[in-house]
Amino acid sequence: MLKKNYSILTTLLICLLSFCGNSLNIHVNNDSKLIEKIDKGLGNENYLTEDNSYFKEITTSRTNNSNVFVCPDVTNIAVAVTGVNAQITWDAGGTETTWQCAVQLAGSGVPATGEVVTTTPEYLATDLLPSTDYEVYVLADCGGEVGTWVGPIAFTTDCPVVGNLQSNNVTDTTADISWDPMNANTTAWEYAIVADGAGEPTGNGTPTTTATVSEAGLTPATSYDVYVRTDCGGGEYSEWEGPLSFTTTCPEVTDITVTDVTDSSATLTWLASGYEIQWDYVVQPVGTGIPAGSGSVATNTPVSVTGLNPDTEYEVYVRANCSFAGYSNWQGPITFTTDIQTDFLVDCSVGPTNVSYCYENNDTTMFQFTTTDIYTSLSVVFNSGTVEDGVDEIIVYDSDGTTVLYQGSGNAGDLTGL
Repeated sequence: MLKKNYSILTTLLICLLSFCGNSLNIHVNNDSKLIEKIDKGLGNENYLTEDNSYFKEITTSRTNNSNVFVCPDVTNIAVAVTGVNAQITWDAGGTETTWQCAVQLAGSGVPATGEVVTTTPEYLATDLLPSTDYEVYVLADCGGEVGTWVGPIAFTTDCPVVGNLQSNNVTDTTADISWDPMNANTTAWEYAIVADGAGEPTGNGTPTTTATVSEAGLTPATSYDVYVRTDCGGGEYSEWEGPLSFTTTCPEVTDITVTDVTDSSATLTWLASGYEIQWDYVVQPVGTGIPAGSGSVATNTPVSVTGLNPDTEYEVYVRANCSFAGYSNWQGPITFTTDIQTDFLVDCSVGPTNVSYCYENNDTTMFQFTTTDIYTSLSVVFNSGTVEDGVDEIIVYDSDGTTVLYQGSGNAGDLTGL
């Protein structure tokens, strides 16, 4: 309680738990008085508090207030910086639940106003300029009365680390690398693509002003690590973000060819990339499409394929196996048609063997029929068919391959019943 000339002012209503300053605004009987702490016994306008401190009135003005109230200042302002964000906290000076917080460039001075904060004494400042000096002021608002701006509390933002580092569209020799800047004020970065396990770069990376880069000239079937950092200018950089690991794809085979085609076999060859350890190949009827399974394994080329059906269209697919880098894409289809069957083993106990054939110009195809036993004789019957009379002819040899049993064009080119 304040005492004037050691007399109690019964109309003074003030609630002060403690007073640590040298001056104080109070309201006494509709008078606004600014009093200042002085030595005991100086002057006639002295006030005495319960801790035996003396105060002297400095100014007086009329007000409509009848009570004394002081809005205490906040204390313990703290700033925690994360990248370009700053979490600001403080302790309330009393029971107030409203404040103003001003975050501004260092050296701006005492602010006129700030962001209104309610309920909890904390404020998050976001998207500040990177690597920049700032200052904080906080003002208590007691509703009708305010404290004084407390500050400045200085802090410096970091150069922000990028986020969401990704690799996309990876091929055997190229890859797209992208990231999120994490702050709209950052527009320059450095990136480094290094061998898997090489570790964080010790020098500069490749500069870029875009958050997506396309890298070419990579080695097929090889693992890499990616690092990216923000360039905030003036030699200020963020920490490296990474490693992001990716592996270039297994290169595809080329120049698939089919040779030495018979009625039941064919030879496959292709040009290897040099990074694979083996291959998968598939020979299937035309129109089947890209294989869904793994196919047959080959460790060398060429590859001989057997067991094919005569006079049938086939398609070939081949892919490389690069071990840890996986498989290449299937390459194909390469199509071919097997020859007609010309060598028949006839089991007479089962029944006749029927063959249909359409000859072409200058056709010298020879069919061979052999019985399943040495005791049964064979007969050849032409159920139907024609040749060009006087130009084309049919020759039937005996089993010795030299004795001609028949040579001619049938009945004026008609072979029916021959």
